[in-house]
Amino acid sequence: MYFNLFGIKAVIWKKAYRPKYFINGSKEPQKDHDNIGYHVVAPLLVKIITLNFAAAITLFPFVFYRSKSYIKRDEMRRHESIHIAQQIELLVIGFYIMYLFFYLQNRFRKMNHKTAYREIPFEIETRSYENAYGYLEFRKKYAWTKYV
Repeated sequence: MYFNLFGIKAVIWKKAYRPKYFINGSKEPQKDHDNIGYHVVAPLLVKIITLNFAAAITLFPFVFYRSKSYIKRDEMRRHESIHIAQQIELLVIGFYIMYLFFYLQNRFRKMNHKTAYREIPFEIETRSYENAYGYLEFRKKYAWTKYV
């Protein structure tokens, strides 16, 4: 489904999810809790907001992707869905404030941009569980705090 977002042509992802990994050794997929939010392909928007750095960005309740190839990747959609769960926990604005705080703290520790980004506790959690199908179903609230 295509629509116009701030003058940018975008598409909402509606393809069925085909999991590769199941929780608890189950042979049947559980409820699809791995894809929460509205996943949208909006290349120009992602390039502008991330200064051409990221393949996707989560701005509650939307997840914007640079291309269809990224939105098709299960681990990418799962990664961004974990960010939505984190944003809900911190009432959205708290997430952005803390995200910026952790990034700036890492930069003051003399980390370059990429390393400072990768060492943000929110990013560490999402990278750790982006391949775990069903993670959002058993994820504890504030799970990112163990990476602080």
